[in-house]
Amino acid sequence: MMHDELTLITGDQLAKLHGYSSVTSSCRTWWKSIGIQSLPGRNNIYDPRQVRERMDLVAGLQRTAPVNKEGKPSLTEQRRARKNAEG
Repeated sequence: MMHDELTLITGDQLAKLHGYSSVTSSCRTWWKSIGIQSLPGRNNIYDPRQVRERMDLVAGLQRTAPVNKEGKPSLTEQRRARKNAEG
């Protein structure tokens, strides 16, 4: 497990990354509207991966699935391709 997989950020850090000087009611309202939540039982601590996923979703970006090492599509990708080809 890599160290950056365990990194969490505080509300103040997140607020600064989003252009606020500190955590305010308006930034909390915005976070709530796009689905960014603090960790359960850890008020004011956020998972950067969850924040990134929510920001990508709001921006209309979709992450690509990881490429498997064999170079062939996963079973899910094959099913989706068949479904899209049918119609």
